[in-house]
Amino acid sequence: MERVSPALLAAVSAGRTVLAPNAELAAALFDAVQRVHRDAGDEVWPTPRVRDYSSWLREQHVQRQLADAVAPRVLSEVEERELWRSVIDAPQSDGDFLDPAGAARAARRARRTLFEYAIPIEALDAAQSEETAAFLEWNREFERRCRTLGCVSAASLLAGADWPGGHIDWIESPQWRPAARRRLEQHARVLLPQHHAPLKLSLVSAPSPAAELGAMADWAQRKLAEEGFRAWICIPDLNRRRAEVVDAFDAALAPQRFSLRGDLREPPYAVAGGTPLADYAPVRAALELLGASVGRVAFAQFSALLRAPELQDDDVEAGSAARLDVALRRRASNDADLAGWLDLADRVARSEQMAPAAAVQRLRAAHRVLSELRGAQLFSEWVPVWLGALQSGPWAFRARWSSIEYQAAERFRELLASLGLGDAVFGTHSRESAQRILARTARETAFQVQTGVPAIWVSGQLLDPWLDYGGLWVGNCSDEQWPPPVAPVALLPIGVQRRYGVIPASAESQLAMAIDLQGRWQKRATECVFSLSDTGEGSSSMPSPLLSHLMAVELSSAAPQPHWRKMLESAPGLESLWDEQAPAHGGNERTRGVATLRAQSRCAFRGFAETRLNVQPLEQPVPGFNERERGELVHHALQHVWTVLRDSNTLQTF
Repeated sequence: MERVSPALLAAVSAGRTVLAPNAELAAALFDAVQRVHRDAGDEVWPTPRVRDYSSWLREQHVQRQLADAVAPRVLSEVEERELWRSVIDAPQSDGDFLDPAGAARAARRARRTLFEYAIPIEALDAAQSEETAAFLEWNREFERRCRTLGCVSAASLLAGADWPGGHIDWIESPQWRPAARRRLEQHARVLLPQHHAPLKLSLVSAPSPAAELGAMADWAQRKLAEEGFRAWICIPDLNRRRAEVVDAFDAALAPQRFSLRGDLREPPYAVAGGTPLADYAPVRAALELLGASVGRVAFAQFSALLRAPELQDDDVEAGSAARLDVALRRRASNDADLAGWLDLADRVARSEQMAPAAAVQRLRAAHRVLSELRGAQLFSEWVPVWLGALQSGPWAFRARWSSIEYQAAERFRELLASLGLGDAVFGTHSRESAQRILARTARETAFQVQTGVPAIWVSGQLLDPWLDYGGLWVGNCSDEQWPPPVAPVALLPIGVQRRYGVIPASAESQLAMAIDLQGRWQKRATECVFSLSDTGEGSSSMPSPLLSHLMAVELSSAAPQPHWRKMLESAPGLESLWDEQAPAHGGNERTRGVATLRAQSRCAFRGFAETRLNVQPLEQPVPGFNERERGELVHHALQHVWTVLRDSNTLQTF
């Protein structure tokens, strides 16, 4: 049973603002307070003022702008990413990077670290490394562009000297960085978590990483049988193994997700961090349409767009699109622009005496909207055109979206709005360039569906969960991974990082953090489980020395059961029916002579499918002539030759 600190409840009830070091903790605190009111039967209560520190600083800066019109504007996340990328991609920038986006992320993190740990820029001047020199040059250019634009980065707000005043509380957590902690200790009141001794501590050793995930999921499934049980699970390498984590927890906690019936019940767990926004159906369909509107489009791309579910109102329209696609494969070239494909689709539909495909009409309407604007334009000009095209095309049936799809589309709208407000930063772009920035932004934006905090929360951050839980599980606790290995911030000198206390930069600070976190974890839950696994490559892992007081429980070497095993256990029995008699042959049906006999001799069903059902492999347009066209050309050429020659005697005269 999760317990909420009375101090936290008193603070939010009094209308005070409570600050958390990151968005994940802020969401957990907000949800916990909301749940207390719901469990108490309250029908109305004030919205808790719980904010993560970075968002709160941004809100305060916006409030100051209302009083001071000349105050610089804070760059949005999208603007800052693209501004850093443009700095690194600039011709005068030294070096040629294979991954400019990665270099931009590293530079942003290095700059934020300077503000978080209050490292003066002068401390880097003595460093002679090539990386540090490149960062200093990038940082100067970034600041110069910010001054020109009248903007500041979100990281620079961490160094602000002014305090807005008001009733501010902050939760005590090791996640606070020195600069923020000093300001909070000076101006705000700290809220301490509750402490209690755990009833049970255990260490689990698994034979493989997959078995470790399976053990976590099975433990969560068993514990959920207890009334009111809530758990916090930490998987430090979550970002790298997210798909494996989701599969393992779905198998134990949400097997309905694999049902053919498409059961959309909310699972009792959630994974923090989100996935790329571009992976969600409405956003993916939007990007595919916009991408197809520029340049040449391969047939495979147009075929997928034509048959996209987002463009079909019902199964009848989907069938029409599929039939048109089959006909196009016999007549289409390898590639064309979107207008050319749409014109060809109309001609093929008329020649095959098909009804006009509704998907083609919607694509044509969207293309017509996109064609209204040409040349280099500001994003504020492109965004309304994009939205108009989407509403005519893949977003025409948004009324039937699920909650997840609606939230993803709304987040995409927010991205479009951010781009539209950044004309000063982005300048003018051609349609191709603007859409390339939009697609990159959607891929780099992580999206988390807002469903509240469920009973099982899976996190990738090594942090103090602050709230009390019924159970807590921490993975990757081998001697190589706990304490975490040294991982200094790129582009900054290691000596400077250690001097100013950057935690990942030294083994000593990592050890101190691990000891502190481990003690906090043991005070947050009635049951605390630590786990490790062998690498699965023939080598075994040893428990961390910090857990030497615990006796490891060895798991079976059997692999975790896949999700389909649980479905098989609950599936009804199948009835077997031997059907070897085909329907009677109709008078209007035609056979194909030897080809029919050959197919039947290979497989009775194949013969029936090819002869009676006319099942044929789908053609795939290729550059130049395909196999059928080459065969027809040879056939017609030979037919013409022998029509003229008539016999071998005439041939010999040539």
